[in-house]
Amino acid sequence: MAGQDIHAWFHAPIDPAPGLTPRAALVCFPYAGGGPSAYHAFCRALPPQLRPLVARLPGREASRQMPPLTDLDDIVAHLADALRPAVGDLPMVFWGHSMGALVAFEVARRLGGEAGPRSLIVSGCKAPQLPRAPRPVPVEALDDARFVQLLQGYGGMPSAILDNPDLLALLLPQIRADFIAMDGYRYRAGAPLECDLLCVNGTSDHLVGRDAARAWAAQTSRHAACEWLPGGHFFINESRAALVRLIVDAVEDGVVRSDAASTRGT
Repeated sequence: MAGQDIHAWFHAPIDPAPGLTPRAALVCFPYAGGGPSAYHAFCRALPPQLRPLVARLPGREASRQMPPLTDLDDIVAHLADALRPAVGDLPMVFWGHSMGALVAFEVARRLGGEAGPRSLIVSGCKAPQLPRAPRPVPVEALDDARFVQLLQGYGGMPSAILDNPDLLALLLPQIRADFIAMDGYRYRAGAPLECDLLCVNGTSDHLVGRDAARAWAAQTSRHAACEWLPGGHFFINESRAALVRLIVDAVEDGVVRSDAASTRGT
């Protein structure tokens, strides 16, 4: 299935099963440079009761003609405004990986309360309130060769891209823009989220330590948990089946807990 554009900012990588009403929308916020095409295999592995939507930032895939954004606050504002029209009345669960974890967190904060997600799932990212050391050389000052070296330290970029100069030249501007946005992020203290929070990380991810992952718990007033799966920073590819199981369980727990809380409040 080719999927469909739900909104300029969101794409459904797979078409919904006919005659089935989804239980919730799983809104995916990709890592730096990522887009809906990178999530096809993941979305196909989801059960049909979940309706996956993937955020698509300007400057990539079908939005390639739009200039990429380099300010994370702008990205968050656009996505938050577009989200409810894209999702409709379905309860939402957010999942963001790496840069996408910061975006998902800030979109959830911007929406707030009942308008926000039932659960937030973050992966490959340390808690936002922790200090982030500045890079020795800003990303915007790196030439392409040195920027590629930086990317190789994260893993996850296929050799088919690294070995193809034309494809690499096409993708680097959008990846660089995302890194500039991520490096410019400044955490602002605020009220904790009112949703469940699950942090998932790779056991070999040298970018996110266990204490840095556990610190996400401070960002919610509800249930928080951490899980570790085999793999490095891009364990989401290496441990896809196990990640899907964790996400499905988190969606079910978040929706059930939220429904129970709503029932008690009536």
